[in-house]
Amino acid sequence: ANAATILGQAGLSATQIGEALKAVVVFAQGAGTTLDESVNLITSAMGAFNLRASESMEIANTFTSALNNSKLTVQQLSTGFQYSATSAAQLGMSYSELVTTMQLMADAGIKSGSMMGTGIRQILNQLATPNQRLQQILASLGLTLQDIDVRSHGLAQVMETLKNKGFDATDAFTAFGTRGASAFIALASQVDNFYTKLNENLGTDAALKAAETQMQSLANTARNTGAQLAAAASQGFQPLLRITTNLIGVVGDFFGLMQKLGPAVEIAATA
Repeated sequence: ANAATILGQAGLSATQIGEALKAVVVFAQGAGTTLDESVNLITSAMGAFNLRASESMEIANTFTSALNNSKLTVQQLSTGFQYSATSAAQLGMSYSELVTTMQLMADAGIKSGSMMGTGIRQILNQLATPNQRLQQILASLGLTLQDIDVRSHGLAQVMETLKNKGFDATDAFTAFGTRGASAFIALASQVDNFYTKLNENLGTDAALKAAETQMQSLANTARNTGAQLAAAASQGFQPLLRITTNLIGVVGDFFGLMQKLGPAVEIAATA
């Protein structure tokens, strides 16, 4: 109910809520996260990148693929999106490009979602409106502002251009600040894998498959638990069964003995 409420607050109609809610549930199951985390992440992507409810399952599949094929976690993705999605969307990046960027940063060893998000945001903001220091570095490398236009080339291509022209860690700290430089260094070490990872994340049914696997696992667990409970119950009743059997045996022996002693008992009683 809370997930549906959040979708309604995002401006979705009843029909759209139905479409998006399916994706929310599937992503939560497949990624092993809560419905609240799932709905917040999917609605964040829909809002920042102006996506339709009919695209929500595609979002879920892309997110799940990135999580399955890297060290990226749901918490990192959620926090990173919170800090960088708006800036990325304003510069023409897609949500799949943004999640792939975070995926590469996680694989490079960055563990903080906030560091991912703020680092990406600082890089994007400086590339969009370069300060004097960055402009001087670009000039020394023979680059123009057009060469670093993210809207025209995409962030990955701009990163490759800077890297290939000799833009190093010192330049990154000078141009982007501490968090931006950390993000740049991490991305630069992985940028050659960007398009391979991006293509892996597009057009998949990763969330649906992951959710199906989770449901099958739960079904197997339920069956195993049922068998274990039955066995435990059976074992639990064994002592009672043994006592009852012994008691019946004792009673039977008693009545058998009484039948054998019957005449003697009668004589003793009349004596």
